[in-house]
Amino acid sequence: MAKKIATHREVETVLSMYELMLILNPDLRDTEIKKKLKEIEDMLNKSGGKITHEDFWGKKTLAFRIKKQTEGVYMIYNAELPSSFLPELKQNLRIEKELLRSMIIKLPAGYTYTKYDLTVEEKPKREKESFKRNISIKHNAPIIHAKKKEENTEVVPESKESDTNKKLELDKKLDEILGGGDLKL
Repeated sequence: MAKKIATHREVETVLSMYELMLILNPDLRDTEIKKKLKEIEDMLNKSGGKITHEDFWGKKTLAFRIKKQTEGVYMIYNAELPSSFLPELKQNLRIEKELLRSMIIKLPAGYTYTKYDLTVEEKPKREKESFKRNISIKHNAPIIHAKKKEENTEVVPESKESDTNKKLELDKKLDEILGGGDLKL
């Protein structure tokens, strides 16, 4: 029994499942976006591939800037493509000016696509209160709260006498805090 040798043409027709994610420039008009996506779909179909799922996410905020853009228009395609077409596809996507990013992933056998749901609520942002921690500080000495200082509206010119008076006042307050008396070391 003779073994059948696969010809070059038969090898090309073997299709594998791929996911193609595209991020388009958000400055494009809707008609330009549709035109660009139609061009890409035509390119995939002409290669002998077949698009199985399309998922248009629309304009989303990017995690980081890409080509000076903070937003991008997302489109996901799941398609059966010949593996020999991938280098050509990557090259064509690389030279597209309207594309910010593209990513092609080979999907495992039995993969089922889950459609992006716009109605899912995003996780709520943490409130500042949730970050407050209950910290207790243990001291041997009692905690003394400072008295609220009364506002003095009078402007007194600075002099050497006022500096010495301030020092004396501070010494008195320090004595009160420390319990009075002289410290003998």
